[in-house]
Amino acid sequence: MNKRIYKQIILLIFFAFLCLCVLWKMDKIVWFAQFVLTVTTPIFFGIGIAFVLNKPYVMIRTLLYMVIKHKKAVKLISLILTYVLFFTLFIAFAVFLIPQLGKSIQNLYANLQTYSDNITKLCTNLYSSFEISFFDINTQDILSSLTLAVQSLSKVIFPQIFKVTGDFISAIINLVIGFGLSYYILYDKDHLKKQMKGIIYAWLPTKHAKKFGNVLKLTSHTFSSFVSGQFIEIIILASICFIGMNIFGFEYSLLISVVIGITNIIPIVGPILGTIPSAIILFIDSPMSSVWFIVFIIVVQQIECNFIYPHVVGSHIGLPALWVAIGVVVGGGVFGIWGMAISLPTVSVIYSLTKEGTAKRLYSKFGKGFRL
Repeated sequence: MNKRIYKQIILLIFFAFLCLCVLWKMDKIVWFAQFVLTVTTPIFFGIGIAFVLNKPYVMIRTLLYMVIKHKKAVKLISLILTYVLFFTLFIAFAVFLIPQLGKSIQNLYANLQTYSDNITKLCTNLYSSFEISFFDINTQDILSSLTLAVQSLSKVIFPQIFKVTGDFISAIINLVIGFGLSYYILYDKDHLKKQMKGIIYAWLPTKHAKKFGNVLKLTSHTFSSFVSGQFIEIIILASICFIGMNIFGFEYSLLISVVIGITNIIPIVGPILGTIPSAIILFIDSPMSSVWFIVFIIVVQQIECNFIYPHVVGSHIGLPALWVAIGVVVGGGVFGIWGMAISLPTVSVIYSLTKEGTAKRLYSKFGKGFRL
C-alpha cells in the first residue's frame, strides 16, 4: 500500500475516533469550555481594551518621538497620556451622562400613571371608533390582571436580580484586571510580536509560518480597526441622534440616543433592537411622536450606513450582505449578543482569507485567463 494513502487512512481513523469521543463526552467538553472562557475573560477584556487604546497610543508615541529620543521614556509617557486621556474623557462623559440619564428615567417613572391613562384612553377611542361591541372594556379588570401578572413575574425576576448583580460585580472585576493587562500588552506589544513570530517560526515549517503570520497580521489589523472604529461610531451616532431629537423636540433624547448608539454595535439587528423600546417609550407619551421618531431613525441609519460607517470603520470590513447575515446568525446562536457583536470582523477575516486562497488556486490552475 502507498505510504501516503496509509497515512491518510490512519488520520481518518484517528479523526473519526476523536469525533466519537467528543460526541460521547459533549456535556463535559461544554462545561470545560465554559470554565476556560470564564477564567480567561479578563484576558479578553485586556486584549479588547488594548485594541481600543492602540491607535491613540501609537499617535501620541509618534508625536513624542519627534521631541524625545529616549525609547523607554517615550513608551512610558505615551501610555500614561493615553490612559489619562481615556479616563478623563470617560469621567467627563459619565459626569454629564449619568445625571441626565437619571433625570430621564425619573421623569419616565413619574409619568407612568399619565401614560397608563393615555393607553386606556387610546384603547377606548379605538374600540368606539370601530364600533367593536363584543369587547367589554373594564380598565379596573385590566389593571388587576396586570397586577397579578407583575406579582407572578416578580417571583421569577427577583432571583434573576441577584444573578445579574453578581454578574455585574464579576464584570467590573474582570474590567479592572483587563485594564491592568492592557497596559502590559501595549507596553510590550513590540516585544510580544517578536516572541510570537519566534514561536511560529520555531514550531512550524517556514512556508506555513509565513502564511500563519499573515493570518495573524490580517486578524489583528481587522479587529483593531473594527473595535476602535466601532467605538468612535457609537459616539458619533449617539451625538447625531441626540442633536436631531432635540431639534425636532422628542422626549428622552439622551436616554434614547445612548440606547441607539450602544445597540448599533450589533450588525443588522442592532438598530431594530434599539429602535423598538425607544419607539414604545415615545408611543406611550405620544403615538404620533413615535411614528415620526421611526422616520427620523430610518434617515439617521441611512446616513450612518452610507457616510459614517465606511469612513470610520473602514472599507476592509465591508462584506456582502449575505455574509454579514450568516455571521450574525451563527455568532448569535453560539455566543449570544457578544457573538453578534464580534461576528463582523471574524467573518471579514474568514472572507478575506477564503477570497485570497480561492484566487491563488484558480490562478495556479487556469492562469490569468480564468474569469468568474
